[in-house]
Amino acid sequence: GKAAVEKRKALSISVMELLAALYQVQPESASENKRLGDLLTFSMETSKQDPATFSAMLELMAALVHGSAGANEYFKRLLNPPADTYGGMSPSWGQLYAALWEYNALFLKEDISQVSEVESRGLISYLKLLTRVLEEANAEELGSFIQQLSELTFPGLSPFHWEVVSRYATHPSAAMFLLQQQPVPIGLKAALLDCITAFARHTESLTTVLGFLGNTDMLLGAKGAPGAPAASKGTVHTDATYQIAEVETGAGLYDSSIAFLRLLNCLLAASHAGTCSFSEAAAPYIAFIHKHVLPGLHKRRYLKPGQKWELAWEGVRFLRACIQTNLGLAQKSEFDAAQKLGTKGAGGELKDPTFLAGLGFLNDVF
Repeated sequence: GKAAVEKRKALSISVMELLAALYQVQPESASENKRLGDLLTFSMETSKQDPATFSAMLELMAALVHGSAGANEYFKRLLNPPADTYGGMSPSWGQLYAALWEYNALFLKEDISQVSEVESRGLISYLKLLTRVLEEANAEELGSFIQQLSELTFPGLSPFHWEVVSRYATHPSAAMFLLQQQPVPIGLKAALLDCITAFARHTESLTTVLGFLGNTDMLLGAKGAPGAPAASKGTVHTDATYQIAEVETGAGLYDSSIAFLRLLNCLLAASHAGTCSFSEAAAPYIAFIHKHVLPGLHKRRYLKPGQKWELAWEGVRFLRACIQTNLGLAQKSEFDAAQKLGTKGAGGELKDPTFLAGLGFLNDVF
């Protein structure tokens, strides 16, 4: 009867959640499970009627993505999914992007004002899988994956929303950048930002990502490159300052701010490697961490106590890297000046204002 069916669904979800947790810690044990394929097939066949089953299946898939081979297997599986059978629903990248663009269009046209926690769960699971695939791919595969994602069609997308796609879909990360600025749940915003960070591993995408970063009002006043998807009038935007001060502090959860800081650290590392110019535009993000992340660290309420230290770690890591960059520039500037004048400042000390500002900034933080 119906009760028996529900019991089987609940059991399969519990099993998938348990296996996902296990394979994240011991990925090699997945090869010993001979019934894993049967479990995924069963989940696909029942997922259309049960979103919780669909989400658990995606999270299990994400846990199975290890190394280049795993990234290739699951990218191809969702790029060319099998035909749906028995009322099931095979996951696909086209389906994910259709949903992302559908929500973007609804927000931009002011047809919705929020995404519910229930609706966001499936998107979060999808995004975790895509993030995992992008993270595990090597540089060559990553470029190929991004190219193929750029060529996707979007099954089920309303014809009325194609205008939004044609206007903004200049890169596979555009859908994530646009949606994360809307009033979506904290977990969904974090998953969107983590996926953007995974895209930022692709060197050729960095200029585009930097442009999106400024023009989607992540921090009001931090400008990006022309042509990036800018915020649309009439929508409610939650920039990073409002997010941590109002949304996350009220909830006691800081997943999206931690994800944002991870993105900033990823871009700064790329800048130090010489693959982008993010460090030249880092001032607003330094001020954000200095004024809005670190000062209230010990006063906030944390439902997950570990997030206090995650915020501290990611914030201080960013500031330290920025200060080291400024010190290096100051030393080079002083050396060049000394070469011209034949002397250093009085007492042989560096007098470059950037250097002094860096030391003063450290005192303010700590």
